Amino acid sequence: MTTFETSQLYIDGKFVPAKSGKTYPNIGPATGEVIGYAADGSTEDMDAATAAARRAFDGSDWSTDRALRLKVLTQFREGLHANKERIAALAVAEAGSPLGCIPGP
Repeated sequence: MTTFETSQLYIDGKFVPAKSGKTYPNIGPATGEVIGYAADGSTEDMDAATAAARRAFDGSDWSTDRALRLKVLTQFREGLHANKERIAALAVAEAGSPLGCIPGP
């Protein structure tokens, strides 16, 4: 069985565990086995993420700087492409999707 790290929440520019410290098992539908654990976010975590997003939006040029948005989205696209095999493996394990159904580049 392949296992993956415990996932965390991405809040205020960093990965953090849920404030409660709780996690829940991520069950692979193909085998019924635990393939990893996910942070069990609460409304408190959601409020922290929303507040951080609001600060980031209000404190940056994101909404008015097209070049910045293009740069960030291009980096995101490149990151997805660079990690496509890992992302495909995660999709297969987590959703039970056959590998042939995962879109290519």
